[in-house]
Amino acid sequence: MTEAPPPGDQIQSTQENLAAGVEPTRTPDRNSHIPGVFKSQLFKKIAVRIFLWTLGLALIPVLVLVGVSLDQAKKAIYDEAHRKSMLVASGRHSRLEEHLRQIRDAVHNEGLERFVSGTLLAGSQSPARDADALRAQLGEALRPLVGPDVEVFIADSKGLVVESTKPNRVGYDCSQEEYFLRGRHGTYLSDKIDDSHAQWAGWMVSAPVVSEDNRSLLGVLVGCINPRHLNSILGSRKSNRGNPANDSELGFQGNVYLVNGDGRLLTDAPFLPDSLAREPVDTKPVRYARDNRMGMCGDYFDIRRVKVIGASEVIPDLHWTILAEMDYDLAMAPYTRFRKVILVLSLIVTGLVLVLGVRLGRIAVRPLQALVRAEERLITDGDSGALVPEGDIPGDEIGALIRRRNEVIQRVTAAEKRHRDLVEEIDGIAWEAEVGTWRFTFVNRRAEQILGYPAELWLSEPGFWVRHLHPLDRSRTVQAYLEASITGKNLQLEYRMMAADGHPVWLRDQAHLVTSTCLLDGRPVRQLRGLMMDITAAKQAQDLLQESERRSRTIIDVSRNAIIGIDIKGSVSVFNHAAEQMFQISASEIIGEPAIRLVPVDLRAQHLKAVNHYLGTGRSAGTIGQPRELTGLRNDGSVFPLEITLTPTNDKSIRVLAV
Repeated sequence: MTEAPPPGDQIQSTQENLAAGVEPTRTPDRNSHIPGVFKSQLFKKIAVRIFLWTLGLALIPVLVLVGVSLDQAKKAIYDEAHRKSMLVASGRHSRLEEHLRQIRDAVHNEGLERFVSGTLLAGSQSPARDADALRAQLGEALRPLVGPDVEVFIADSKGLVVESTKPNRVGYDCSQEEYFLRGRHGTYLSDKIDDSHAQWAGWMVSAPVVSEDNRSLLGVLVGCINPRHLNSILGSRKSNRGNPANDSELGFQGNVYLVNGDGRLLTDAPFLPDSLAREPVDTKPVRYARDNRMGMCGDYFDIRRVKVIGASEVIPDLHWTILAEMDYDLAMAPYTRFRKVILVLSLIVTGLVLVLGVRLGRIAVRPLQALVRAEERLITDGDSGALVPEGDIPGDEIGALIRRRNEVIQRVTAAEKRHRDLVEEIDGIAWEAEVGTWRFTFVNRRAEQILGYPAELWLSEPGFWVRHLHPLDRSRTVQAYLEASITGKNLQLEYRMMAADGHPVWLRDQAHLVTSTCLLDGRPVRQLRGLMMDITAAKQAQDLLQESERRSRTIIDVSRNAIIGIDIKGSVSVFNHAAEQMFQISASEIIGEPAIRLVPVDLRAQHLKAVNHYLGTGRSAGTIGQPRELTGLRNDGSVFPLEITLTPTNDKSIRVLAV
């Protein structure tokens, strides 16, 4: 880690830079662009924040409400579609069960059984007559249930067809057909559509024909029913207009079809033409019915691989599955319409909220704009435009704050004016400068009168103060100010600055370090404040006095008479060369000593009394100004006669001059 140089090195380095007229690197003044920043950013930020808060506070509940409403609506419509599918499947299941029961009852019709058993016992004598009779019996018993497209035939106990409503069936051996084998033992309904002898695939129904004593099997009654008859039972047959049949009382619009245990269609599927007993069905409810012998309800993909909402019911005896399905999109169409309405309403509400947010933003920003305009006028024009006009002040709480601000500005402006007047009336240069950059932030107008430079030049020209220091005083002055800025001690210093007309001006500067509460880059701003007094006249007078004293002392020193000066305390302050020879004592030895030392001991009391009287009262005792003969005392103790004249002066250092 690099160590910072000691304070002495910092002072020396900065001193060299300042002495060379190089301004130290300084942090840009953040306040120099305040109006532009306000214009470009303040209003936008405030308006955007108000807009976003309004938008958030207003739209969040709306969005939550819309989300909950859509979710609840979707769930309700979804559940309603399930309910409708279940009701339709259950209704078709009941209808088909009832129809199958009626078919069983019709096959076991007493008159039909009697006719069939008689036919089997008597044998066929007149096939045409017996066929007509058989058709007549079927018309009464089965056709109301299965329609006209039905073939009924009678097989004897060995499986040979002896009578049929279709002549080409007579003589056919069906002993190996499942419907014959199963029909020998009871009523049989096939779970698939198939007949190797028929010209069209059929749904086979068979039942045993026994003797009156129920001891022997006479034969089997078999019906081959057109499978499309099941379409009318399930309501899946297309109407005359070509649209699928629907359950208008339930609002169900979909497809109902029947699948056997092998997964083959037993009824036409409206969406799959010519699919009867051909198209395999391997959908979720079919697999579930095959595995669990139970129906189900839910959404899944149908035989077309289209998503549907459906329900299924199972006929356990036949392993048939009834499917009632609605296309998912069709079932959820009410939800789609509801969502569109909700979205439109949401857009309308959002638009209203946007308008409200913009309106609120303008209402809030308008007084702030007036405030900023006033601040800009304050910065550019002074305090003349600092107040917000009454017409721009709203009548709400913000307006009350602005009025209070105007009152404070008026009081502050008055106080500042008094302060500025006092500062401007000071007979000296009041100044303020940043520590480190040496950039002046304030000087009063007196600076222009004393040095001749405009006050604006002090504030704008980099390194102005350092460059205008007298070359002979620059180094020591900069050194002194650097030490004061580091140590924090008060400073009083006399130095010269070069005035605008080129002549030097002596200044006595009193400065002290001030730490501001304002922060710059996270650190408090440190400044030097001071007062420069023009002491040029005093310096000139002092120089003249010193020159006069030098001339007087020169005259005294070259005088042939001994000249001795006595100060206000009675001590020797002047002792020329002639006096040294007369009293045989050097000036350095006697100066500062009591003058009574040069008087003999016996005369000291009298002499001291006269001198003290004059020093105390300012009046002589008759000896001042008149030559007088006295006795002097040499340094070796010898005495000698002398003539002395005492002359009073106004100089405290030479109160009495003795010659």
